[in-house]
Amino acid sequence: MTKTNEVINALYQEHTEEMNTFQVLHDKYAANQKKWQKEFNAEGEKILELMHFCEKQLCGKSERSGMGAYSSKLAEKFWMEIKKKLPLIDFVGVKIK
Repeated sequence: MTKTNEVINALYQEHTEEMNTFQVLHDKYAANQKKWQKEFNAEGEKILELMHFCEKQLCGKSERSGMGAYSSKLAEKFWMEIKKKLPLIDFVGVKIK
């Protein structure tokens, strides 16, 4: 298992309830964006905080060691893995009229 997958699995294990709740909300949002927009954005902010914290844990050491190019690729891989489970995560904060 890659370090990226380990960090994502740890996120899901440590925050099981929040991640499961958001997954249900994410699926509802995918079906009807206008109806679930406010709740998706509110809960999504909390989930994004957790994800950004995990991303920093994953990439922080490589940035400090002078491997910035590797760090950016690692961060990209992290978000690609997240988007496999939550493809609409980038829509947190977006307002649809």
